[in-house]
Amino acid sequence: MTNVFNVYDNIRTPQTKNTTTIGEWFQLIQSSEYSDIILQARKFSKGHIMYDALKATVPAITYNFTFKGIKSNATITGATGLLYIDIDDAAFDIFTLDNSKVFAYYKSFGGTGYAIIVQVDGLTVDNFNSTYEAVMTELGLIKYYDKQAVKKTQFNVLSYDPKLFINYNSFVFTATETFTEIENESPSYIIKERKIYMVEGDSFLSNSNQPIRYNNLNEIEIIGNYAFNWSGWEYVDAWLPYNKKIEMGKRNSTLLSYTNNLVWLNPQLTEQSMFNILCAVNAKKCEEPVDKAQVKSIVKSIFRYKASGTLHPKYNHRKRKIVFANQTGLSREQKLEICRTLLAEKKQNDSLQKIDLAIREWDFNTNGKITIRAIVKVARMSYKTVVKYWSEFKDEVKRLNQNWVNPVKNVPSIEPVLNMGEAHALIKTELRELVINNPERYKRGTQLLTFMDRYEMEARLTYLVNSGFTGEIQLEADDTVFVFNIGETVEFVGFGVMADAA
Repeated sequence: MTNVFNVYDNIRTPQTKNTTTIGEWFQLIQSSEYSDIILQARKFSKGHIMYDALKATVPAITYNFTFKGIKSNATITGATGLLYIDIDDAAFDIFTLDNSKVFAYYKSFGGTGYAIIVQVDGLTVDNFNSTYEAVMTELGLIKYYDKQAVKKTQFNVLSYDPKLFINYNSFVFTATETFTEIENESPSYIIKERKIYMVEGDSFLSNSNQPIRYNNLNEIEIIGNYAFNWSGWEYVDAWLPYNKKIEMGKRNSTLLSYTNNLVWLNPQLTEQSMFNILCAVNAKKCEEPVDKAQVKSIVKSIFRYKASGTLHPKYNHRKRKIVFANQTGLSREQKLEICRTLLAEKKQNDSLQKIDLAIREWDFNTNGKITIRAIVKVARMSYKTVVKYWSEFKDEVKRLNQNWVNPVKNVPSIEPVLNMGEAHALIKTELRELVINNPERYKRGTQLLTFMDRYEMEARLTYLVNSGFTGEIQLEADDTVFVFNIGETVEFVGFGVMADAA
């Protein structure tokens, strides 16, 4: 394993800032000055403006490889000896992992998923993808891992988890045999994109063989022909209008923004090269070119920011949601069909989620019985759409309506046992009689709880059983919600992170 890992100011800045050791980074995960920010972000759902804003203030690390300068496939300097796995699937149970093969795992930034780290020997740029798939198969994670996070350049934002699991003596995987892979270095743009104006004859830097980058979309790695992300990828581009001239009154701001982003995207670009490029842009793209003194002033101002370390990119106000790789062999019509299919799937999922949310938050006192027409009115959806997906919800709706008509009476209040003596008395006299189905899963779910947290919860559960309560009930312990179905026996349904901790 390498001694150092690259650290970045945030997930929006691919420029390496400094390095850290794995021990130092794990200490930050367990507790740091950012912990309160992370807990605050977890109060919002992914995609919420506050969630994204808070996430962008937290430092990030790259676990898989180290880089020189701006992180990209082209600037990789070596493997770290670790491999990062992102799990966002709510169906995944972390306690099913073989911990002997895992170096570390902890809750993700959002608190609902997990970051899993394993040790790998012999990892290279060429065998990365095949090794990743082999490790997923060995760990039984094929159907759970986030395929959008399978990148050599993958960021991992700082998280907070005081119960972080570490196994310094974990199994070390061996990388698969090296073979040539096709790299998708330059994903093409989504259909109907704005075109980028490029200066003829200046596709390469004058002092380097490296081509000029007009955007950082090459950092989006694609598995297969395309990738999609409905939250959208933020990106930086050096953009100029493609089919029209820059109007009077907009010349200075447009040329300044273009220069700012082109220099940020190409740190090897010299001041003289940038001046030559901007002179060509000025002559070809402005309705009435500004004088050379103004061009020189723009370039010098941007390089002063660069020299002082205060040069920051201006992000495109739009986000990319569907991106196709260059060498797909797909026709324009085939790409459009893929877009239509993906959009149809998204529309279906959005409709299902909207109906589900309306049902889960249903106010019987205000809205009465749950019916198709009532859902249409409350959720403000079309009758046709609700009817189309009603079969997915009719059994749950029937159960909820029956419970409303014939409510369970005399449900005992569930007060937490705050006194150690009271809890101890309940444990001694009643808990030994408590039998819970699915004991192994229940044991895994409670193994991180303290003695008192677990027995407080079991005392409340025993009280409910003895009082004659039947039905599904949620009990909280620490930052976890445990769900039980009480009938002739006590069935353990499952557990999850509390909403205010997610």
